[in-house]
Amino acid sequence: LNKQNPQRQELLSYIAGKAGQLKITNNIQALNNAAKEFHDQSIDILAISGGDGTISKTLSAFLHIYQDKPLPLVAILGGGTINTLAENLGIKGPPEKNLYKLLELHSSSHSPTTTQLHCLKIENNYGFLFADGICAHFLKTFYKNKTGAVGATALVLKLLWSQLFSTALFKKIIKQEHISLSSKNDIEIKHSSCNTLCSTTKNMPLGIPFFFKTTTHNEQFECI
Repeated sequence: LNKQNPQRQELLSYIAGKAGQLKITNNIQALNNAAKEFHDQSIDILAISGGDGTISKTLSAFLHIYQDKPLPLVAILGGGTINTLAENLGIKGPPEKNLYKLLELHSSSHSPTTTQLHCLKIENNYGFLFADGICAHFLKTFYKNKTGAVGATALVLKLLWSQLFSTALFKKIIKQEHISLSSKNDIEIKHSSCNTLCSTTKNMPLGIPFFFKTTTHNEQFECI
């Protein structure tokens, strides 16, 4: 969505002014370079404009560069195709508005309200929601056109139609697979399912409550 709105970059840069520095990262190498540069500058706040995928890739790059050194405060501005993390944190509105509010707080004597949230680490990627199976197949099909919420709704309707008439789309997205899950403490689970979901936050996309145990076990993740 940021690519579809090039004026957003200029507006974010204008709002940040001399208080911040805008980096456009069109690939992983540019992201790694930005992480190294911001590390060397000892920035106070890292503000991310983008959805869950952008947040995951950004945090992964920064954690790799910072290693044992604490990260700066992380501000989620929203602005992605899927904004599950922002919705879980109660962050609403466009990135420009959220950046403006952040800078207002930063320039005043009031400290921003912070929330501590644990990440999932899967291989070398950090994030808050992991899904395979149905979710992965659905997103792979969705991102071929990447048409936003309207396109996602249309794809769901096509999927329901495909289920009724047993067409190829349904069989392509919803199918049972052999799954093997393992963790550092040598626990391994093998099973067959259509989907595996892991999260450290309560809600799925569109604000659907799903991972209820994360509200009482905030240092662990829930796997369904």
